[in-house]
Amino acid sequence: MPATEFSVDTFRQELRAWLSRELPAIWGSPTPPVRPLEADDLEMRRRFDRALYAAGWAALSWPAAYGGQDAPVDCERILAEEATEAGAPERYNRVGLGIVAPAIIAFGSAAQKDRYLRPILNSDEIWCQGFSEPDAGSDLASLSTRATLVDGSWQITGQKVWTTLSAVADFCLLLARTGEPASGHRGITAFIVPMHQDRVTVRPIRQINDSTEFSEVFFDSAETVPDPVIGAVDRGWQLAMSVLAYERSTNLLNRQVRLAMTLRALRHAAGRYRDSVPEPLVDDLVDIWIRSTALQYTVRDHLAEIGRGQAPGIGNNATKVYWSETYQALGDLALEMRGVVPPEGSELLDDEPDWYDFFLASRASSIYAGTDEIQRNIIAERGLGLPRR
Repeated sequence: MPATEFSVDTFRQELRAWLSRELPAIWGSPTPPVRPLEADDLEMRRRFDRALYAAGWAALSWPAAYGGQDAPVDCERILAEEATEAGAPERYNRVGLGIVAPAIIAFGSAAQKDRYLRPILNSDEIWCQGFSEPDAGSDLASLSTRATLVDGSWQITGQKVWTTLSAVADFCLLLARTGEPASGHRGITAFIVPMHQDRVTVRPIRQINDSTEFSEVFFDSAETVPDPVIGAVDRGWQLAMSVLAYERSTNLLNRQVRLAMTLRALRHAAGRYRDSVPEPLVDDLVDIWIRSTALQYTVRDHLAEIGRGQAPGIGNNATKVYWSETYQALGDLALEMRGVVPPEGSELLDDEPDWYDFFLASRASSIYAGTDEIQRNIIAERGLGLPRR
């Protein structure tokens, strides 16, 4: 549908009909698969990305000039809710869509926008984000990966870690030091680095839940693309802060919606065995439901701010902490309930979601997108004006 005809009132109905019609082909079966293999899941997610792109819904709130619909940002919330409700897979190119693309739209050149945005939309080109390092995780100002000009071209040397989707990515949005070693945040530049080259080595990190979505990545005088700098040389800090703000705002939307849907599954399973669940666990379930509901409306407020043209604020940092604590509390409660229901209550473990996997995956939520400890410091210093120790 053309951007000028976009209607929020009819979008949800059209989306529901589209999901009902298209998802069986995306799943490869009439019903959603239970616990697909990781490789199968990635391919399924790519099919979903491309189906959304073909329908014109891959980036609803983006400017039409870049492949979007100029739709109200609230439509992104509707898409997240309806897709999760229908059992749609998570977006494959989520780093590209939620982090890299906003950076290119805000800081990139016209040529970079023309070259990279549409391949991000249809998942033809997958992106990862090279920020964290072994000695510069939450403190990006101390990163040591170095970019050097050699015969007029930039080369990258250093290491990144906890790099999501790097094992399958085509490009990396990478921060490297271009100033003096002690230049702090004033000497950092954002680069586009192709991942498929001999000078880049990716070593997947197998996590406690057996996923290998994260990797450590080594750059040995790695080549960059032509026109590789996003923004200006030595001015990548502003881009980094903007990227992280979006990671803790628009990206949090999908996480919040999926948490709410997962909580609903636990409430349903617990309700079937209400007599077996001790009262304190019921109280915990109610508390998590209250927290989840608060998150839902807080994220809506954040989206409304973005819809009014405001940059994500300090409230997004607080919401990220609140979400990670709620996510972990839900994982803890699910396993506690699994221990008190009778054996026939196996749907708490065996059906979707896999509660063991959910619990294990939740452990990382207080680390990625900025550790909760660092977030609290940011909230205290920049939000509340408290003195730095």
